[in-house]
Amino acid sequence: MLAACALVMALAGPFGQAERFLPSQRIGLWLMYLAAGLPMLALVLTGLRRWLTGIPLAGMCAAAASLPILLVVETIGLIEGRPLPHGGLDWLRSAAEVAVLCVPFAVLLERFLRPVEAKPAAVTALLIAADVRAVCAEGHYTRLFTPRGEQFLDHSFSEVLMALEGRDGAQVHRSWWVARGAVEGLQRKGSAAVLKITGGLAVPFARRRLTKLRGEGWPV
Repeated sequence: MLAACALVMALAGPFGQAERFLPSQRIGLWLMYLAAGLPMLALVLTGLRRWLTGIPLAGMCAAAASLPILLVVETIGLIEGRPLPHGGLDWLRSAAEVAVLCVPFAVLLERFLRPVEAKPAAVTALLIAADVRAVCAEGHYTRLFTPRGEQFLDHSFSEVLMALEGRDGAQVHRSWWVARGAVEGLQRKGSAAVLKITGGLAVPFARRRLTKLRGEGWPV
């Protein structure tokens, strides 16, 4: 994954590399950059992931990884006869340019190292007690539909899906899960389709899932 990202960067040849180096040389350079920056990237990512997530975490990791990579870049520059940056501002500008290119690697590594989360105990207990008809992703939260009405859960859709494992239901859309027993039928609206759920709820439905659900005996 990271090697593929390095290959894409090498072929793109940012910051004039495409004019100065052959493709095979650029591939070698980016593999060197990866070898130099990856240990620092992994170290900072492991240390900070408990406190930071997303872009802030990727930014911090990229900034840290830019330091060893910058040393490689400037060493190669000296071999080419290019002078070192003059003054702290020039060094900072060079480090910032390298850090920008490190961000995609930081994002990929963070996703690769992200642990598989256990089912949230609080969510699991709540769903066991509730007669769940459907759940819907609402940004970083989830909306729960039961015979008693709607309720927001302070948990992501992916967390709720994990807690629903084993329930007689399915994810019928990228942002919807429904219980089989709550489905009353399928309603077509032009080229689109929605599931009719007990209580008058209409749930968007990915039609590519239709054959699978029919084969499992769903009333669709």
